Amino acid sequence: MFVSLQTYFARHVVKRLSRILIAAHPYIAMLAAYILVFKGQDYDIPKLALGSFSSMAISYNTVVFGFCVTAIALIIAIPNSNFLYFVARNREDAYRDLAFVFSWTGVVHWLAFVTDIYSFVVYGSECNMLSDHTTPYKSAWLFFVVSLQIYAVLQFLVNLIATFEIADLYGMWLVAESRKRTKQSRKY
Repeated sequence: MFVSLQTYFARHVVKRLSRILIAAHPYIAMLAAYILVFKGQDYDIPKLALGSFSSMAISYNTVVFGFCVTAIALIIAIPNSNFLYFVARNREDAYRDLAFVFSWTGVVHWLAFVTDIYSFVVYGSECNMLSDHTTPYKSAWLFFVVSLQIYAVLQFLVNLIATFEIADLYGMWLVAESRKRTKQSRKY
């Protein structure tokens, strides 16, 4: 497992790290988490127990993780080699980047899932996320958990957009193929 993780991060995450860090959604997630965790009581946000948050997040993360695994399986099983050449003409790494978006979204949701379970086990269901900051560690942990979960939700939006983009490219390819076949049939 550790060798696989090391390979994945070395070959794929490090290669795309600048694009991950340049995107707005990690920073939007941290800003939203800061407001919720550290300033939530100032904005009259209803009290949210960590147990309730974790339960919702665990369910959500499980569903999205399943989506990502299915998406990866589909892009492995379904592609037409002519379509892949078409995609590569537009951008050489487009297919690999699509696979990475699905895998990265899955990794982020898996990590969020694990941190939510850890939070639930360690802090219990009664911990109030907005006001129970008894230690700096607890405050930092809550900030991390909420940031990660918001980032995961935003990353899933990126995943949905990437799915649409590949579907749109596939539609363009089908139109081009149809025109090509129509021209060929007129020759005969």
